[in-house]
Amino acid sequence: ICQFRGCARFIGSVDILQADYYPIPPYPPTNFIGKGFLGIAHMTDKAMEASQGEKPFWFVAQGHERRPEGCNPEEVRAPTYNDLKTSAWLPFCRGARGIVWFRYQSMRQQPETWEGVQRVVRELNDLMPLLTAKGEDLKGRDSERHIYWMVKSDGERTYAIGCNYEAEEVQAEIPIPEEFRGTAVEVPSGREVQVAEGILADHFDGFETHVYLLPESGGFTVTR
Repeated sequence: ICQFRGCARFIGSVDILQADYYPIPPYPPTNFIGKGFLGIAHMTDKAMEASQGEKPFWFVAQGHERRPEGCNPEEVRAPTYNDLKTSAWLPFCRGARGIVWFRYQSMRQQPETWEGVQRVVRELNDLMPLLTAKGEDLKGRDSERHIYWMVKSDGERTYAIGCNYEAEEVQAEIPIPEEFRGTAVEVPSGREVQVAEGILADHFDGFETHVYLLPESGGFTVTR
């Protein structure tokens, strides 16, 4: 579905709802769904609202360079690894169950983007139990630090995900349930980050996503 604003009309005719949104270069800020990568979250929220949990939503992400009419030429570029990773994890943090990349051009024309897609897919495959888990989760948004976040268990291990949806770097804090204290490990880099007093604090570059394995194993109880 290209015009996702009307996606509710198609719920009864599909097994899986899919819709695309391409944030590079960003759409005008007056657009219905917002500007740039923030639009990914807005679009996923609308799709989840339309389906009311009855049909899974797969996000169709940008895997190509685009030059829409009227865009700022200085903002035209092919998606980078950070762009591709955030395009996958941000919709997941809002409830999406799958990710598909769309390309107009031949993969040979943008080898770095193709390499980035392969890298992200390998990382996602390694975390498939998390991506397909149906248990409870905690999720939210820190609009001041432009971060969407989620805490979710795969049934054995619990992870935290943070996605910076703006180009500006930021020092962000992800709220973590109190039972998780100590050292979290970023996946797949192995970098260690401390969790203290219910907070995981870390630096995010522009459009960067971090995935952390939290310091204790097992699921957790969601309290809202």
